[in-house]
Amino acid sequence: MAEELTLDSINGIKIYQRKKGYRFSVDAVLLARYVSLPKRIKTVADLGAGSGVIGLLVAHRFGWVKVDLFEIQKGLCELAEKNAEINTLSDRTRVICTDVRKLGPEYNEHYDAVLTNPPFRREDTGIVSPYDERAVARHEITLSLPELLKIASRVLKNRGYFYIIYLADRMAELLCL
Repeated sequence: MAEELTLDSINGIKIYQRKKGYRFSVDAVLLARYVSLPKRIKTVADLGAGSGVIGLLVAHRFGWVKVDLFEIQKGLCELAEKNAEINTLSDRTRVICTDVRKLGPEYNEHYDAVLTNPPFRREDTGIVSPYDERAVARHEITLSLPELLKIASRVLKNRGYFYIIYLADRMAELLCL
């Protein structure tokens, strides 16, 4: 049986998503709209890109940037590639299907800006979805907040831009890291 996909439109782009998998929410759209990139910004990393919605919205809005979309889940990587193609953004985006904890030294201080909409919940809190794709995207199953911030700091150039959207309930924790 073929997986069920929906094709959604948001702010000038189209996004395929699984009906029963991870689906972007208003958080992703808010983060993408909040981003402000001056012309000197050329390279952007989207850490935990999912289906690519944030990185693709940013690439669509800022026609001079190249965006690398990092995602650990193979199925979401495939959707992100498909979404880049249908939005004719494949020439300025690259989907990198990997565990960002294993990025090599070639990524050190590589990006002018880093974007992320990380899992909001600790692994041991809340109701974990029975769908693996959703569970990994919503809970810190494969990557903790401290690990994510360490990676973002490593790949971001000095004086680069860092954009994150996060739960207000965990803001104190975020700011202390």
